[in-house]
Amino acid sequence: MGAVSVGENGEKLTDMQALKEAGCCAFSDDGVPVKTAELMREALKEAARLDMPVFAHCEEKTISRDGIVNECDVAKDLNMPQIPVSAEDVGTARETALLMSAPKNARLHICHVSTGNSALLIASAKRNGFNVTAETCPHYFIFNDEKLLLKDADYRMNPPLRSAVDQFSVLYSLIDGVIDVIATDHAPHSPE
Repeated sequence: MGAVSVGENGEKLTDMQALKEAGCCAFSDDGVPVKTAELMREALKEAARLDMPVFAHCEEKTISRDGIVNECDVAKDLNMPQIPVSAEDVGTARETALLMSAPKNARLHICHVSTGNSALLIASAKRNGFNVTAETCPHYFIFNDEKLLLKDADYRMNPPLRSAVDQFSVLYSLIDGVIDVIATDHAPHSPE
């Protein structure tokens, strides 16, 4: 998979043609959202020209800021920095809206869906004939944010575990075919 932006910093589109010729099969800025809507719009357009999909990590960083767990009562009680569901939902809304204005053959894949609202946005795009696929991870339909009570770092990830309502919504969306793929989301990361 090739990067959408040079250095995954969201400033400049990569040479997608060269990346395709080098063997890349898709484009993504991996575990971070493409910084601006304009750059994502350009990426969808260029990837469509090359008949390649764009994989999106949907998160509005101005909302999630330095959060590490879902916004919930348990996190408040533990005084942990929180990430509201709206951080993912706004990101998913942006990417699906950009897909709707992209060339007809544009393909978008939404990574690690963790909220019911994101699943609804994806379902709407699919119903309206747009080429969008989505994945979730086992932890989003097996666990919920009540695991924070264990004070175990194994239950912290990005996006974070969500409420029991979101957990059920993600599971239902998987069963219903709105979410196409289960992925582990295992990825190497530096200690920083």
